Amino acid sequence: MKKLYVFGLMIVIIPMILQSVKAQNLQLHYDFEREFITSTFEYGKFTEKGNTFMFLDMDYSRTDGAGLAYWEISHEFKINKVFEGFGIHVEYNDGLLFGDKEIPALGFPINKAFLLGVGFPVKIGNFTLNTAVMGKYFGGYDDNSLDGQLTIVWFQMFLDGKLTFTGFADFWSQNLNNNGTKYGVFLAEPQLWYNINKSISVGSEIEFSKNFIPADNGKFKVRPTAAVKWNI
Repeated sequence: MKKLYVFGLMIVIIPMILQSVKAQNLQLHYDFEREFITSTFEYGKFTEKGNTFMFLDMDYSRTDGAGLAYWEISHEFKINKVFEGFGIHVEYNDGLLFGDKEIPALGFPINKAFLLGVGFPVKIGNFTLNTAVMGKYFGGYDDNSLDGQLTIVWFQMFLDGKLTFTGFADFWSQNLNNNGTKYGVFLAEPQLWYNINKSISVGSEIEFSKNFIPADNGKFKVRPTAAVKWNI
């Protein structure tokens, strides 16, 4: 009940704090399995010359504050004059992990990653999958690990804008646990939103993952949330 109370309090306070911040949206998710709140701050700018997107996730998994901070920023340079719809995709990922509730608040970095590749749309009827194939360089490993990643992103509205189906799926290889062994990693987070008005939406996200969190021991995990979103 205490976590649900904090969740409700954040729903009221955070939009007041962010009224002057230029951003695309702020989301609050309550994870039913792990029983903590995650805030997601997203910004996107899309033009004919290129697209910029970034997000910041904060997991409030500790009694004394956030247990994880993770962010990604990417830009896609459009090359329509050469290949229609194609772009050069550049991305950077980074973060900080503080452990769970029982571990003292001594954070250590999540291995940063640099990505470079090609982005292109895949159209299935009226549905478009924005796809990117990239090389992925992890900067925190002794072997200067170079891997690959496939990213698929989608955004579709239904019922005259009342429903939004959005999300992403990532597939990559990684030297998990820094032990020299490569693993295939899968992470997908589809979201379904009911748009109450132009500013506020309610909905859910379901995280599907395998080999994403070492503590899951290679098990395929499904983690649903209840969420609210403000388009700021």
